Amino acid sequence: ETALTYDEFAGAFKALAERRGAGQGVYQRADQGVPYGTVVRVLAVMRQSGVADVGLVAEPEEVR
Repeated sequence: ETALTYDEFAGAFKALAERRGAGQGVYQRADQGVPYGTVVRVLAVMRQSGVADVGLVAEPEEVR
């Protein structure tokens, strides 16, 4: 719920992964307004932090 820069996120996530243990899975959620490149960068941080189980949260589109 807190806005972070990419660098802040990278540092905070690495510290969190170390505290929780790399065996814990995480979920990434992004809406259609987030550029794909940003999603990939965040996934890379997660993987580099030792998290092997990353799930992407997808919600169905609303029917208009």
